[in-house]
Amino acid sequence: RHTAQSLAVRTALRAPPNLRLSHALERIVGAPWPPKLRRFAFDLASGGLATGRGISGVATSLCRIWGNAADSIPHFLAECPYLHPLRSWLRGVWDALRWPAPNPGADPRLFALFTNYGWAPRVGDRVASMALQGAVLLASRAARYRLSLTGTPLAADDMVREAQTRIAFHIGLDWRCATQPDSLADDIQSVRPPTRQAFFERWGCVCRVNSGNYTLDRCIEPD
Repeated sequence: RHTAQSLAVRTALRAPPNLRLSHALERIVGAPWPPKLRRFAFDLASGGLATGRGISGVATSLCRIWGNAADSIPHFLAECPYLHPLRSWLRGVWDALRWPAPNPGADPRLFALFTNYGWAPRVGDRVASMALQGAVLLASRAARYRLSLTGTPLAADDMVREAQTRIAFHIGLDWRCATQPDSLADDIQSVRPPTRQAFFERWGCVCRVNSGNYTLDRCIEPD
């Protein structure tokens, strides 16, 4: 059930009728993300993320990047220019994966819905979209916490690198599970490709075979 906080976020983002909060929370619970990232994702989706004066040590309710707007989850995800580098990165990766339009990286509202709920009108691969959402969430978390703790923004290159590092790590585990089945894969096999063919069906648009291994495209590979 929606709380007043989650309903306010949903309304502000103009979420479509078929977007169910319960499904978004189930997705978070089942996602192959570290606990801290899962906690951040839950706080966003439930509307419980601290904003404005609710953040320890912050004395203003306004966005510290764009001072004429209140700090809120919808503003942070859909309006604030702070996350523009991350939106551009998502747009490039979505296109590289050859997933269908509309591209969430090209529309701030769709970017917010994808980041907050994992929702997009169409995706190419459900599990890969979960990995991509996790990368965007991790970078958003790093950007948010840097600004909250220090009062200074995370540099655009560093923000993108956070997302690249996360998605590259996920792809690396996918490759390991596809090529070297072991105890690591036992509890996550349902979300990992069991064969090389399955791996390249999922990530082949952003990977190239290289001497029995793979090389990531530039949009994915961290500097």
